[in-house]
Order: sequence, then C-alpha cells, then structure tokens
Amino acid sequence: GTPRDIYYAPATPFVAGFIGKANIAPGEVVRSDAGVVGQWGSLTFPVPNSTPVGPCYFSLRPEATRLGSDAGEIRAEGVITDIIFLGDSSEVVVSASGLDLIAKVPAHVGFQCRVGQAATVSFSAADVVRVNG
Repeated sequence: GTPRDIYYAPATPFVAGFIGKANIAPGEVVRSDAGVVGQWGSLTFPVPNSTPVGPCYFSLRPEATRLGSDAGEIRAEGVITDIIFLGDSSEVVVSASGLDLIAKVPAHVGFQCRVGQAATVSFSAADVVRVNG
C-alpha cells in the first residue's frame, strides 16, 4: 500500500508501529445488543457492522488521542505515567482503562502536565483501526 495506507490503515501490529508511533493493544470485536462493538481494555465503542468479529488488535495514533474530552467521544479516566518532550510537542502517556495511551499534545500543554496527575483521554471511535493479529 501507499505510505498513507500503511499509516492510517495498517494490516498488522508490526505495520502499525513501522511508520510513526501508535497506541496498539489487543482487543476484540463482538456482537452485542448495541450492534457490533469494539472492546479495548475496559472501553467499549461502536464499530461498523461490517467489521469482522473476533480477537484483534486496535491501533490509535497519538495525534488522534486528546487530553480532556469532547462531547460524543470515547473517554477514559486515568493517570499520567510519562511525559516525553519532543521540542514542538510532547507525548503524554496516560494509563487508563487497562491501556497505556499516548497523546501527542503541543509542548505548552505538556509543560502543564505532571507524572502522577489525574487525566482524561479521549478519541473518536472513527480513529481506532482494527488490525489483524
């Protein structure tokens, strides 16, 4: 595939981590009363009905992971476990819902964060990619 395909729609966990960073962890797609949903850590979120059911990995890019939350987004409460300063930005690692999620934020936001601080991370379900294991 193209570099864009590899970045935004990786086929395997290896490919997801090959170009850039990604939040990659095992999960599962299941059928429920709510339709077809993804289960990732203790989070549950809608996925397209055509998504294959079964164990998988999910990938979420750090730039699609936000500190704080917006209406209609998947959100998780957690604790900041690491902050990596990158010059113009920072990667803030939040342990939440059984996952360690990296949020890429502007440097000035990273300066306001502290390890051990409570934090909310959020993302759109549309930014989570099902990856074959």
